[in-house]
Amino acid sequence: MKGIERLIEFVLEVRWNDLPAEVRDLAEMIKTDDFGSLYAGVNVKSSRIAADYAKEAWGNGDCTIFATGDKSRPEGAAFANGVAINALDVDDCGLYTKGHPGCQIFPTLLALGEDLGISGRGFCESLAVGYELAARVARPWHDYYGTYRAGGSWGSVAAAGVAARLMDLTPGETLEAFRIAEYNSPYIPIDRGVSDPSMVKHGAGYGPVAGITAARLAKKGFTGTETILSLDRYGNWLDDVGSDFVIQGGVVWKEYASCAWTHPALDAVKTLVEDTGMSSEEIESVHVRGHGPAIQLGTEVPTTTEEAQFNLAWPVAAFLVDGEVGPEQVEGDALQNGTIIDMAQKIEIEEDPEFTAQYERAVRGEPGGKHAAEVDIKTASGEVFSSGPVEGNIKYPPDGWDLERIENKFRRVVSHAQPKGRVEELLDWTTNLSEIDNLRGYSEELELG
Repeated sequence: MKGIERLIEFVLEVRWNDLPAEVRDLAEMIKTDDFGSLYAGVNVKSSRIAADYAKEAWGNGDCTIFATGDKSRPEGAAFANGVAINALDVDDCGLYTKGHPGCQIFPTLLALGEDLGISGRGFCESLAVGYELAARVARPWHDYYGTYRAGGSWGSVAAAGVAARLMDLTPGETLEAFRIAEYNSPYIPIDRGVSDPSMVKHGAGYGPVAGITAARLAKKGFTGTETILSLDRYGNWLDDVGSDFVIQGGVVWKEYASCAWTHPALDAVKTLVEDTGMSSEEIESVHVRGHGPAIQLGTEVPTTTEEAQFNLAWPVAAFLVDGEVGPEQVEGDALQNGTIIDMAQKIEIEEDPEFTAQYERAVRGEPGGKHAAEVDIKTASGEVFSSGPVEGNIKYPPDGWDLERIENKFRRVVSHAQPKGRVEELLDWTTNLSEIDNLRGYSEELELG
């Protein structure tokens, strides 16, 4: 059996009891973090625009748009919720994806799950399958294409697989869904989104729409061209699917509301502050050495939340001033905070070639790979404190994450968008989702919008 055939069999046939206990536990953690990222992002301007458009373009359906509580067809809800979950860049990262699997898999599954009335257990089961599929698709994707294409690109194929599973496509139809989705996948050159940050970001929302569309077309007999997943050179990356799980140690959760490339520097700053007890008022200058992609983010003072997220100096400055980088530091009035602005202007950045080489190995899943940075802070008294090389929390397998920590993160990020009592209500609902018999109409009790 070829790798692509094994992949399709995995997508269509794996059930909850087929998953290792560790993967079932992982699905619960993923579910909680994804819902937290979604609830946290619903009030961001990009989320509201996407929600209004989704209702306008795909209205007259039964699927929930979380930013407004409106209903639409699955394509509309998946698009709007995909934008919302990534709006603050607090959603998870995945090995081989070089991006965010959550904003591709989760909104696809959420919309179709509600439309088709699957169970909460079926939701968690398909979430684990979808995340594994995302890793298996993204690895050859980034190897094959010369341009670094963001999640909404490879996410189209991963979303097509999730849709095929929920819509009961045959193996042949699923193959065509992969082919159609890949051929029609959005281009999404992430480097342009980094150099000129805007609401397009990772193309969140576009992968789910392309994937659902591909599955619908395949079910009706539409055909596509051959997929790179069928190439012999990628067979050994697919052959062990179902027996070995990339996501077991291949999903990492984000502590900060900023691009993952900033996290090593933030962890280095956190180490320095904790070790020295210094206050922001003592700091005269900050020097950050990081890998090339992180340095590419730059130091310009941001004017939008997207610019704040795709910036190196801003989150470092925000952490030094506020002791955290959450939604409150990258959105709204924070962008006019004179103390953070002044601190950001004290920060210089420099690429370290060894850190860059380590980063490139890390995203390929090779030995010796890591996301690292080093920070020097000079105080007004002339003292210089150095963190030394610090490997950030973006690493596989991740350190120190369990369900309790993710639930605490949920509370922290969602409190930016919801009253305190409401946060606990939403967390309780999320925790109990696995026990729901039918997701159709499940959101009515949430009173969204």
